[in-house]
Amino acid sequence: QGYDVILLDLDPDRNLRKLFLEDQESDDDASLYVPSHKAGELGATITVLNADEWDELSYPEVKIVICDCSPVLSENPKGLVKKFNYCVIPTTLNPLGVAKNGDVMTRTFKHIREINGTAEMFGLINCFNASKSMSKRNNILLSALSKYINSYQKADPKCQLIHPDYAKIRR
Repeated sequence: QGYDVILLDLDPDRNLRKLFLEDQESDDDASLYVPSHKAGELGATITVLNADEWDELSYPEVKIVICDCSPVLSENPKGLVKKFNYCVIPTTLNPLGVAKNGDVMTRTFKHIREINGTAEMFGLINCFNASKSMSKRNNILLSALSKYINSYQKADPKCQLIHPDYAKIRR
């Protein structure tokens, strides 16, 4: 849409930065120019920064900042979490991810909500296997996870699960 974007890699493993580099061992600038889809308009830049490189004042023209957070929730900078408008929280569709009433997902929602009272949060299925042989298993697990998140949603309507038919990560 023509906006420059910062992808802020808060995960100590710094895997997001590696996706943008040809030499995985390099610590070079990790950015990508995206040309406009309309003739005569400027494109946009996607720049990956690590947490220690981020300085909001150095990027006044940037309107979209996407944070790749650490899976250890307490390690994410609270000052940034407070600024989130949206959170996409990946989960796996397996018995462990659904166990204990969807505890992993709802605990993550609660943790973020304690810091940020306004962000909209979305659960998104990671590594979804849509093969026919997985259909019955997927339906059972997705039904259970949906039930738990819908129940949680009564107390926090800004949280929802995105059905894998609409969006999923990796597959």
